Amino acid sequence: MKNKLQNLFTALAILAGINRAAAQSGLLWTPRGVNGGGWTSVATSADGTKLVAVEDNGPIYTSTDSGVAWTVQNSISGWSSVASSADGIKLVAANYYQGLYTSTDSGVTWTLQNGTRYFQSVASSADGTKLVAANFGFGAIYTSTDSGITWLLRTNGAFGFAVTSSADGTKLVATANGDGIYTSADSGVTWVPQNIGSGQWRAVASSADGTKLVAGNDGVPSFISTSTNSGVTWTPQIGGGGYWSSVASSADGTKLAATVQDGQIYASNDSGVTWTASDSSRQWTSVASSADGSKIVAVVHNGRIYTSSTFIPTLAIACADNSLTVFWPYPSSGWTLQQNSDLTTTSWSTSGGVSNDGTNNFLTVTPPTGNLFFRLMHN
Repeated sequence: MKNKLQNLFTALAILAGINRAAAQSGLLWTPRGVNGGGWTSVATSADGTKLVAVEDNGPIYTSTDSGVAWTVQNSISGWSSVASSADGIKLVAANYYQGLYTSTDSGVTWTLQNGTRYFQSVASSADGTKLVAANFGFGAIYTSTDSGITWLLRTNGAFGFAVTSSADGTKLVATANGDGIYTSADSGVTWVPQNIGSGQWRAVASSADGTKLVAGNDGVPSFISTSTNSGVTWTPQIGGGGYWSSVASSADGTKLAATVQDGQIYASNDSGVTWTASDSSRQWTSVASSADGSKIVAVVHNGRIYTSSTFIPTLAIACADNSLTVFWPYPSSGWTLQQNSDLTTTSWSTSGGVSNDGTNNFLTVTPPTGNLFFRLMHN
């Protein structure tokens, strides 16, 4: 069954009144063999092969094979956040009780660079030279332009919970504990408060160019918001779920992932307009994405590390006038539409006439007669 993943949807000719919209994809998750003592953060290289995960009650772990095997790299506990350069070589990690550590060898060795306590979140430019760190205890933001060797205090007392960075380290975003979101267009020298609404904004992620943003809060009600103009304006996209603990974005900002602590993981492939929940309700605390959005890694606080490299496309149906359209996300590489007229048989055949409009793959049947059953088969 591993190579024969099926997503079955029954398409009856009598169905009608369903509006056609962008189809959505879920994620298929694989638990890895590392049981942690309180995972708090995870990061990935751009290609999704080099991973790093940290615990509040344990050490730092790294992987060089997309999460299949993991190696203990540091025996210190108290880690709150970790970030990676695009090549996975330069890392920065926040230890809540000791300060900011950096590594220049993919996590094998670590050096304490800033001894200030209570850092909650860190982010890195693609080359690992420009770093930003949020200090929750003092409500401060620090930045570095030399891979973490020296740090400058940029703000004090206003905000400092979660941070994210564009690939070049120029556009930064920081969330405030109960005081909205702030953005910077000059690598953290100056900051501008943005009108995103009240709430406890706990998570934020950015596209590579810093224009597309996604943020989550744990207010009442809790919701996810997105921005397409570097945080100037925001659009609420999905509500409920509970405590949105972490969000991640592909480089182009189209594929997003979000975790709910004591909830599920949600995925979007249309920049946050629609979302699909996957896996079980767990204490999800952090999620990270490869640059193309194809490889996702997430951690459960008192549980295991999970990875996903397979998007499960959702097969949808729409009826209009005297036609029936079956559709699913484009491109959905590796998935083939099959059809059958009788579910009591195994006579599935590849559907012909499939087209795409750049957003969805689709097959239109005109006119639909009798019963048609469709499924997506993973090659």
